[in-house]
Amino acid sequence: MLSIKKYPFKYRRNKDEKGVKRVVERIIRDVSKRGDDAIVYWTRKFDCPGYKKEDIKVEEFKPRIEPEMEALINNLRKRIEDFAKAQLQGIRKEIKLNSCSQILIPVQRAGIYVPSGKAPLFSSLLMSAVPAKVAGVEEIYIATPPDKENRISPYILFCAKILGIKKIFKVGGAQAIAGMAFGTETIPKVDIIAGAGNKYVQKAKKLLFGTVGIDTIAGPSEIVIIADDYANPEFLAWDLLSQAEHGEDSMAILITSSSNLAKNVKRYVENIISSFPKMEPIKKALKKNGGIILVKDLEEAFSLSNEIAPEHLSLQVKESEKWLNLIKNAGAIFTGDYSPVTIGDYWAGPSHILPTGGTCRFLSLLSVRTFLKEISIISFDREEFLKAMDNVIALSEKEGLFAHAESIRVRGKHERNK
Repeated sequence: MLSIKKYPFKYRRNKDEKGVKRVVERIIRDVSKRGDDAIVYWTRKFDCPGYKKEDIKVEEFKPRIEPEMEALINNLRKRIEDFAKAQLQGIRKEIKLNSCSQILIPVQRAGIYVPSGKAPLFSSLLMSAVPAKVAGVEEIYIATPPDKENRISPYILFCAKILGIKKIFKVGGAQAIAGMAFGTETIPKVDIIAGAGNKYVQKAKKLLFGTVGIDTIAGPSEIVIIADDYANPEFLAWDLLSQAEHGEDSMAILITSSSNLAKNVKRYVENIISSFPKMEPIKKALKKNGGIILVKDLEEAFSLSNEIAPEHLSLQVKESEKWLNLIKNAGAIFTGDYSPVTIGDYWAGPSHILPTGGTCRFLSLLSVRTFLKEISIISFDREEFLKAMDNVIALSEKEGLFAHAESIRVRGKHERNK
């Protein structure tokens, strides 16, 4: 179930499924041609047999949820908002150099996809929409799939209400992504699509990037734990299981130099799985993409982790902060016994929408920056232009761009003829 292997270890990642790509490409073509009619066809096929065109937009919603959940959700919103505001303050540092400056402008329209298959992920709505609001996005829309009875979660509706989002589209899957990317008779075209989602949603985002902006590629959940003899094996066991719980494609790997710790974690995992019901998806995930890897030392552990480039990297080692400089690739880092990934999923403040599949080598977590465009401003005056003129002409002529050189030279002639 959870085997112990020595490094070097060939870890497995989920392959790019050709069947998924074919289905998503077909849906994208259909939505681009038929708009709302295609939305209805694919929603009936995958989500709700009784779905109609008038169901696409949720006209009014009055969610009723438990008062204690209202308080919890509002507290979570506040934590995410406070962190997003701090992010924005850090980004807004004024830049002025060589008569050039920079401004930050939010995208105008953002579409937030909210999964609702196994469970309504209203926390993901907050993790996506709150940074968009703090960034200053004018129009925020939600797309979320209906259940078989053509309903959507009251928790999602409540989150939309407290965020002031008035347009919700009862659409899921690749058809929702295509609808927001192209625009339909009912769904507005957006500038960027953000949020979690299954492999069909993520494939649609990937294929439509360029037609629309995207936040990141957020596929099956991943955790790599680096631990030493100071770690609590029971904590590690539950941390591995909690990420494997996301689905059988999830990756859960422990890297350690301690064979004693490895044996203890393996024993805890096996005991937990045998003691609790409904563990079959977790067992499948551990068999497919799980493992305990023994390395010679922590330096080798960090080297392997950087190669894997996991979504979540948990450091459960003595004085974990001292090892941060060895980390090159991770979606988010969790340090110490009392910072499990679940804290990041539900409470900490930074968004839990993170790059997966090794893409954190070049992508970052969803944040305020996701919804901002950095635009440079060039403001040379006459004196600065004349100083630069000969250099720019020489450079553009060396590249064979005659008109570029002349656009400079004509201004120089104009100045001489004054």
